[in-house]
Amino acid sequence: MLKRMGMTSGVSDLFFPRATPEFHGLWIEVKAMNGKVSPAQQKFIDNMIQEGFFAIAAWGADAAIEIIKTHYHLR
Repeated sequence: MLKRMGMTSGVSDLFFPRATPEFHGLWIEVKAMNGKVSPAQQKFIDNMIQEGFFAIAAWGADAAIEIIKTHYHLR
């Protein structure tokens, strides 16, 4: 369904358009605990890093939350 709507393959699950002094924003690919990053997902992550974003894969919601807290210094 998303592909029919124009979604590009490999785009990360979460995007936070809040910049920091180091990065334009934050992209997170959330995977199940036994999940794997596909080649298209890794290419997207690599491309976003090259464009000045912080982009990363997280295994599980708890890991994604920790990345967000750390990235935005929310402790």
